[in-house]
Parts: sequence; C-alpha cells; structure tokens
Amino acid sequence: MSRVPQVIVDPKSPQSIVDHLYRVGRVVDGRIEFGSPQDPEDPSSVTLANGSTHNGTLLNLAGSWFEKDQDTLDTRFDCVHNLGIPVTVVGGVNKPNVRWLFANFQHNGTGVVAGTPTLSVNYDSRDAASITTDSFPLRLYAAAVRTVNGGNPVRVSLFFIGAVR
Repeated sequence: MSRVPQVIVDPKSPQSIVDHLYRVGRVVDGRIEFGSPQDPEDPSSVTLANGSTHNGTLLNLAGSWFEKDQDTLDTRFDCVHNLGIPVTVVGGVNKPNVRWLFANFQHNGTGVVAGTPTLSVNYDSRDAASITTDSFPLRLYAAAVRTVNGGNPVRVSLFFIGAVR
C-alpha cells in the first residue's frame, strides 16, 4: 500500500484540510493511481501540463505529468517536470536522472500510410548537456511517413518519475 503523503495541514484553511483528507482517502482505498495531466486547480482547463503552468493532478504516485504539442520530428524538446532530481555527471557527461512513461499520442492522421503509424519518444545522448534537475530532453520520431508540422502536431503525454542511473 502507498505511503500517506506528508502534507502540512493549515488548521485555519478548510480547503487544506479537505485536500489532505482526500489524499489520505485515495491511499486508503488500496488503489494505485497516477492522477491525470489535468490542471489540479481547474479540471475543466485545457492548458497542458507543461511544467511552467502546472504539472498535472497527482494522486498517490510521486512524479510529474508533461504534455506538449510537438510539431517537428527528431528535434529536441525539453520536458519540464519540476521533480528536482540531482544530475549525476560521469566522465563529464550528464546522466539521465528520470524515466518517462508513455501515456498517449494524439495526431490527426495526416500523411499516415496504412499499417505504419508508429510514433516514439526517445532520449538521444547528444542532448545530455540539456539535462537539469527539473527538465529532461526528448525527441519525437515517426517510423514511417506522417505529416508532422505546425498544422498537424502530435500531442505527446508523458509521466516522469525520478530514477537512478
């Protein structure tokens, strides 16, 4: 069973108490949940979990949501996760300090050839210098023909967790 999150409850704030009891209830019911990339302050918001505006709604797994509408292939994009994971340097090279779990791709299908729609998000070690305590560089790839540009972006949804190299 998950550990109950340690939260300082402000007894003068009814919302703080309600939030804490909600978190305890989520752990006690025995379910393990990631949460969602929705804004925790406004579930009806369509603002992406981009690390600058918000990191999604977390439940009882430590991590961070990240979403981006990516409009280029094989181009580094920095995923701001705000996890504060120290960067280990070995031989003058930054080593990955997080892992990412793929949650979803969304694309309008433009240019897709039947039977070859594969997309992937990968780490390219050429981008190691861009690793920070709160951000990780990834690249979007398509295994076959697919139109990815400003009018046909791919929405990439990821969940980041801290990791030891």
